[in-house]
Amino acid sequence: MVYSFDADTFIASWKVYYRPSSFPGLWDCVARLIDTDDLKCAEPVYDEIQRGDDELSRWIKSRQDQVVYPWDVKIQRAILRIQGHPNPWYSQLVNPNGESGADPWVIALALVSGATVVTFETKAGTNAKRPKIPNVCEEFGVDCVSFFEVIAREQWEFS
Repeated sequence: MVYSFDADTFIASWKVYYRPSSFPGLWDCVARLIDTDDLKCAEPVYDEIQRGDDELSRWIKSRQDQVVYPWDVKIQRAILRIQGHPNPWYSQLVNPNGESGADPWVIALALVSGATVVTFETKAGTNAKRPKIPNVCEEFGVDCVSFFEVIAREQWEFS
C-alpha cells in the first residue's frame, strides 16, 4: 500500500503526537515506508515542511529523493480534474489565486498513484465554505485515513 501524506500529518505527528524523542521506533517505521516507496508526498507538502526549518525539515530533506513525488503532467491533470468538478463546492479545495496550500496535491498524488491519503483532517459539513481533504477524497473514490489508521494497517508495534 502506498500513502500520500498531508503536511499536517508529518508536522502534527512530529511535534505533538509522536515526538521522535519519545517514539523513535515509530519514525523508524515511517522511514521504512519511505525506503520501500510506500510513502510519498507531493512537492508542495515537502515545501511546506521545509518552511519549518527545524529537525523535521532536516529529517525529510535527507529523504527528499525517495519521498517527494515530482510535479508532473499526471499531477497537473488530476488537479484540473478536482478543480473542474461539476459541484463547485469540491472545486473550492483548489484556490484559483494559488493559495490552496498542498491539499489538492495530496489528493492528486493519490489519484495518479492509487495511494491512500493520510491526514488528520475530518470531513467538513456541507454548509462549510470549503471542503476538507476527506470530503474531496470521498467524492473521487480515494481512500483517506488518519495516521492512527496507518499504524493499525501496518501493524506497527512498539515496546
